[in-house]
Amino acid sequence: METTLQPPMPDELPELQDEAVRLVSRAEPRQAWGLPHELKQWRKGRFLPSEKASLVQLECLGILRGVKTLECGCGVGWMSSLLLALGARLCATEAEPGLLHDLSRRIPQTTPLCRANPMDGWREAAPFDRICPTEILFHEPASLRSQLAHEGRLVYWLRTSEGLELRLEILAGDKILRERLALVKLERGTEELIPLART
Repeated sequence: METTLQPPMPDELPELQDEAVRLVSRAEPRQAWGLPHELKQWRKGRFLPSEKASLVQLECLGILRGVKTLECGCGVGWMSSLLLALGARLCATEAEPGLLHDLSRRIPQTTPLCRANPMDGWREAAPFDRICPTEILFHEPASLRSQLAHEGRLVYWLRTSEGLELRLEILAGDKILRERLALVKLERGTEELIPLART
């Protein structure tokens, strides 16, 4: 049975606070990469959050120059370009060989690429300071958690019964600290981002 998401309309997420993320996103709008601006199934079974939701995710990653960052399911490379512009030391995975081949011509040759399922990460290149699944996940990413460096940060959008949850996981010692940062309701009408109380 095919999973479908009801896209919210129109996009009303808040403005970005991080000036660096705001600048790189203006330089590389998602539509310039041939991707939809709104939440969309862009490949069979592969869903992108809206552009603004992706940028909120990017902001929550807290990219610092030189942090080793894994992007999972990089697709055509839009998020890759933003991560590189923010100074990430990027490693990227993509399951489809054609997309991976095209990406190898779009980003610096020094960027390691791997053909892999987005939920598998890249064990051989782990650990990572930041992990960023580009697409909406439908299951918790246990394999990705195990690839975090100490104090590493995993930020992802997860489909739940309530809508899309933005989740943050940080490796602290031998424990994973988890936070639900925000929720996007998936109902007809406005895309509403609801900040969630810290637990």
